[in-house]
Amino acid sequence: MTSISNDDTSYPLAASRVTIAENETSATAAANLASNRVSVTAGSGREANAGLTSNQVSYAGVEGAAGAGGGGFAYTSDPAATEGTGTYAAQAVTMFKGAKSLREIPQSVSVMTREQMDDQGFARTEDALRHMAGVRLDGFPDTRNINVRGFRAGEQLDGVPMLATGFSMDPAIYDRLELVRGPSGLLTGSGEPGGSVNYVRKRPLDRFAVAANLAGGSWKNLRAEVDVSGPLSDDGALRGRVVGVLHDRDFYYDVAHERRKLVCGILEYDLTQRDTIAVSALGMENVNNRNWGLPRYSDGTLPGRTAFVGSNAPSPVETQEYIADYRHDFGNDWKSKITYTRRKVDFVQRSVWGDSAVDITTGLGDAYGLYARDINTYSGWDANITGPFALFGRTHTITAGYNWSKNYRNYRAYDMTVFEDVPLLDQHNWGNVLDGSNPGKRFEITKQSGFYASGNFKLLEPLTLVLGGRWTDYSYKVRQLGSSQWVKQPQAANGKFTPYAGLIAELTRQWSLYGSYASIFVPQSVKDYAGNMLDPRTGEQFELGMKGAIIDDKLNVSLAVYQLRDKNRAITDDDPSHICAENWNLLCSKAAGKIQSRGIEAEISGTLAPGLNISASYTYNHTKYLEDSNSANVGKTVEPFKNPKHLFKLWAQYQPGENVLDGALTKWTFGTGLIAQSHIYTDDSGPRYQQAGYVIASAKLGYRFNDHFDAALDVDNLFDHEYIDLLGYDGYYNYWGEPRSFRLTLRAKY
Repeated sequence: MTSISNDDTSYPLAASRVTIAENETSATAAANLASNRVSVTAGSGREANAGLTSNQVSYAGVEGAAGAGGGGFAYTSDPAATEGTGTYAAQAVTMFKGAKSLREIPQSVSVMTREQMDDQGFARTEDALRHMAGVRLDGFPDTRNINVRGFRAGEQLDGVPMLATGFSMDPAIYDRLELVRGPSGLLTGSGEPGGSVNYVRKRPLDRFAVAANLAGGSWKNLRAEVDVSGPLSDDGALRGRVVGVLHDRDFYYDVAHERRKLVCGILEYDLTQRDTIAVSALGMENVNNRNWGLPRYSDGTLPGRTAFVGSNAPSPVETQEYIADYRHDFGNDWKSKITYTRRKVDFVQRSVWGDSAVDITTGLGDAYGLYARDINTYSGWDANITGPFALFGRTHTITAGYNWSKNYRNYRAYDMTVFEDVPLLDQHNWGNVLDGSNPGKRFEITKQSGFYASGNFKLLEPLTLVLGGRWTDYSYKVRQLGSSQWVKQPQAANGKFTPYAGLIAELTRQWSLYGSYASIFVPQSVKDYAGNMLDPRTGEQFELGMKGAIIDDKLNVSLAVYQLRDKNRAITDDDPSHICAENWNLLCSKAAGKIQSRGIEAEISGTLAPGLNISASYTYNHTKYLEDSNSANVGKTVEPFKNPKHLFKLWAQYQPGENVLDGALTKWTFGTGLIAQSHIYTDDSGPRYQQAGYVIASAKLGYRFNDHFDAALDVDNLFDHEYIDLLGYDGYYNYWGEPRSFRLTLRAKY
């Protein structure tokens, strides 16, 4: 590694040829770095000149970082870091191994940058996901499912596929969230058709920097956050970072409360100029009251927004997570990386939910009570190498690797109680009924591994062929309580090949066209009412699109059309006579025949004008049955209660410059946002319930006191619109959207 010198201190860093002017903005520097065009002499003489390529390192610009010189920049080893860049336009992603620009990938890709997460003040990862293009969330609070293009999306942690994610982490630890839409089998093996989200951790900075946030808002919502980073040795070879979060809040509905504590630390060390290791550890405790949603009254109406069905007894979740990685630079742009991850989630839940509609006259209804302890231990690793080679006078790139993942699930305790004719909307103290005494039911082990390879082959100067494939092994076995015998389940794969292909035509330096094909293979671990495992899901996707990086690479633009077909997808069996006693909700699954999803996606993100950052997207998606065992379903929309046809999302933030009103507003920041969707409705054997289309607005007003302190007032659901976020069943799973809320945040940076 080379070093950056400022005053008398040197910091080793694997850097591209970067020299930053004192008056250069971080957004401009990011764009210049991405296009490999940086060659500006700083007045302070601070520079990083390793003679390497722009893909080997990125940097985070931290305002007022101690010892950072006039420009105030700090550097990180993450080649696609978004922190401190001042823009929403990501220059690269790492989920495809190595750092690749968005235009090198012939699929729709979005990035939620650190800059946008800070600007919108997200305190939950679900909130960040909800604002990403094409994403629709369902499931229970804190265990939301990610849906894209009408299908579930998988997840990765720093590029390693995750078979079980448990509860979501706090967004304070992440530099960015990377989302690829469409089948991601090349990345994850048995990849979900909707795509994959890669959660990328923050890396240590090479200069001392500290940031602290204090926030308070509606419903006693209190949050404190601190982030400290910098060199830990005189030569800067050892660097560290610690992030801590305390979050305590009530909710807009009765009784419920949440308390979250998190500490995450990472150490990074340069063994040599070409070798770097990093280790990180995280501990999080999240205690809340489980909310399974509201039942309906017997006349079909819902209780009010402040109603709550559940227990006032706490449901704690403890998460421990460890990550280690080793990176080696062979030279000539050839690099390798090995990453190991381990996550243990110990979840105790004390839940009560309705079994049927509540009598509107008496307020009584039937309910279930559940005490359960579920321990998931996930581990996985990924090793890959990537680099260029020359052939027939052109330069091509290849990537090859192997990854392995395992999830061990222990149903430690499971105790269900049936309540008849209880006032479940008013009763929240259920005594020791939810303390549990029965042991769990079974243990499960899921394993997945595979070799993968891909290449970008330059056929002509403007034309690139992308080819890839993966050979996947998959197994799933179960051991019942009281037995020492592990029973292998029939859903297995040995060397299952999933191909991937794409073509990219570069029209200009700013614009390119692409087309791609991806296959689907997803083994399933659910059963039908007869106790038979469902067959694996299979299918394919075709996608055509255009991508652009304009305004000096500060604004990313994309447009895509796609068709995705999927066979044997597991959906809920809504026949009340079909009962699966081994499932906590007693529900069985059934295969959905053949499903087709077609749609259009458009997105822009980045800096539209000086001081104006914007993230906007529109999605049209229609998912319907092409074939089904029930002929009445053919042509119908699939799961219309959670798949709106139209989604529109917008966030824009503006900080006026000196040329506006003679600089009178330079300390002020103005932000506004929208989330709009078309109607959703239930489509089962019972009455039809519907939520009409709606638009939810938000607003922000910020003020910067000086280079180190600023404040912001955020208002969500600005016009206090009443809407149903999730439509469920007669007994449970109906959720109101959050009412209007206020939040005041004070920030300090040094």
